[in-house]
Amino acid sequence: MRSRYRAGIDVGGTFTKMGLLDQKGRLAAKSAIPSRGFSDKKFFATRIQDELLRLARSRGISWSQVEGISIGLPGPVDTRR
Repeated sequence: MRSRYRAGIDVGGTFTKMGLLDQKGRLAAKSAIPSRGFSDKKFFATRIQDELLRLARSRGISWSQVEGISIGLPGPVDTRR
């Protein structure tokens, strides 16, 4: 059976940090990208997706092995916007 992973994303004002954790909660890989483009939601979401895929590939992890994603955002989130 292949290992399973979870992705964690922490969106900050300066950097967005992300990591892949194994089933025991150990950090398998991590990365950080500048948070520029935050006002353009599609660009920012695509940038995060691309970086997570790159991070997984760099460790030989198939995206099908990632079973969940958590995201931390600063401040309140307006779900209507």
